[in-house]
Amino acid sequence: MNAAGSFIPVRFLALISHFVILVTVFWSLDITLKTCLLTGYTDQEYADQERKLTIGFSISIALFIFEMLSFLSGVSMFHSSVAMISIITHVSASISLSMFVLEYWTCDRFWYIFGFCSAFPASLELVTLMLFMICKKRY
Repeated sequence: MNAAGSFIPVRFLALISHFVILVTVFWSLDITLKTCLLTGYTDQEYADQERKLTIGFSISIALFIFEMLSFLSGVSMFHSSVAMISIITHVSASISLSMFVLEYWTCDRFWYIFGFCSAFPASLELVTLMLFMICKKRY
């Protein structure tokens, strides 16, 4: 098994761990909001953050589904650079989302996690998919 082939199970587990933690945090959004808002928050602040985080978690799940489908289709499965970046970002997302909940980070920190750990690997996957479609070979 070559180096890219040995990344497949690790990448799959990193993707799944990110997804499980993302869905768990999204599922307990009420508790997450109460811990990430400052004490003495108003109902308007709660509603604003609830709307923002619901949109952020929903987009994160959509990007995850796109990345998982692209990975399972085989387009980027054996590309070692994409696999390594995906592993690093999704493991970082798993750790960061866990810390987001356990350490009571503010709600705004979710967007850093979203940008670096969800949007970046999905855009890299999109570029890989586009290169595959245009050039008809794996990069």
